[in-house]
Amino acid sequence: MKCPSCGNEQADGWLSCQKCHIIFSRWQSGPAAPRPPAASKPMPLPQRPVEAQAPRPPRMYGDPPPEPPQPSASTPAPTAPGPAGWPVYLALVLPFVAGLWWLLNPKGMAVEPGSHRDEQNHFAVHAPADWVALTRENYEAIVRQFGSQLPANLSQALNGRGVAVSFVRLGQPERFAPSLNVVVVNHAPPPINEKSKKEAAETFAQGFSALFPDYKQESVKIIAVDKLRSLEIVSTASMPFRLPAEAERSSLVLRMRQVLVPGKKLAYLLTFTESAAGDSAGAYLRMLGSFRVLKRPPRFNPVVNGGLIGGLLGGLLFMLGNLARAFGGQRD
Repeated sequence: MKCPSCGNEQADGWLSCQKCHIIFSRWQSGPAAPRPPAASKPMPLPQRPVEAQAPRPPRMYGDPPPEPPQPSASTPAPTAPGPAGWPVYLALVLPFVAGLWWLLNPKGMAVEPGSHRDEQNHFAVHAPADWVALTRENYEAIVRQFGSQLPANLSQALNGRGVAVSFVRLGQPERFAPSLNVVVVNHAPPPINEKSKKEAAETFAQGFSALFPDYKQESVKIIAVDKLRSLEIVSTASMPFRLPAEAERSSLVLRMRQVLVPGKKLAYLLTFTESAAGDSAGAYLRMLGSFRVLKRPPRFNPVVNGGLIGGLLGGLLFMLGNLARAFGGQRD
């Protein structure tokens, strides 16, 4: 292609002369320059949409970038909030410590003065003044001391497996005397709820029905003993019994009140027995109300108790770390 103004030879497709820079479409002198063939035109490049931008002031290449605007003297510069002081973190540590202590040290009611304490099996119970506590260690001494006041059924005490102590009411030897036996079960019982209550009632019924054909349960209910969820089963049964003043045995109807109390890795079975026509229900309630578990089970089931302890420990460690950092910063 030849420029009509200066005669410069150049390749086809240019819109202006590469030597004199005239624009061919605006050249008026002489005949109009022939249009290049359409095939020789270069393909236009795809155009990207131009985003709207704020105009910026022109500057020459190499000039330093403009400095950011400085805050005026009347406007204070924003500052990052500083960490809380150590007294704040110390106050937040105390609830975590108190929560851990509450979970790890479950407390029951205070032991009544004059109670019989069994430190080996971790329980205490207070008996009325006219009742005597029998153990395998003091049995012979009690017989020598209260021989004339001991009931005829004394030989039945301490015969059961696991009996830790037996309380017997002193009185007339020719009468059947009520008693309270505390049996220690060396394994923790299942959680006491409506399901376990029904299962325990069925188990007791099967076991005692084999011994007493007329065994009958009067009530099965969940009660609280020393703030612990416990199970009470009241039942009646008749058994052959001969008092010293009688020549033949007679059938004596007994009422049994059995209470299962949970402890730490063990349980206690309290069995109160008296004749159905007896009047010792008040004494039974007083002794049951005085029963104390010295080593108590966890407050919740193992899953919930472990989760709570883990959460409290994590929060306590986090607060102790913040307390150490805040105290160190205060000293600096």
